Amino acid sequence: MSLAGLTIQEAHALDPSEVAQRLEEFAQDMVNNKFADWGVQIEREEHTLTLRGRRDAGTHFEARVEPVTGEVKVLLTGAVELGRLKVTLAGGADGVRRRVGDEIARTLREHLT
Repeated sequence: MSLAGLTIQEAHALDPSEVAQRLEEFAQDMVNNKFADWGVQIEREEHTLTLRGRRDAGTHFEARVEPVTGEVKVLLTGAVELGRLKVTLAGGADGVRRRVGDEIARTLREHLT
């Protein structure tokens, strides 16, 4: 099931240097805790972070983390391969996308507040 087009936005009132530091902490949290078994790599390009990870044959993602004035946007692409039971328990494809988005938003919010 595709994650393409999933966008998370979190507002903040931090100065740019503080945002950069907190986004680095967010990225490290994603690598070391939230998605530790995905082999996530971080690429840094000016103010933007890109996280890429892969697990199993068909499960992969890319998260582009972009700070803009007053908010941070996370743009997701990739796909999650789950068994029918897990998809059903999550509430279908929309439920899976919502859960992935909620987990990333919650982690981002923790680092921005």
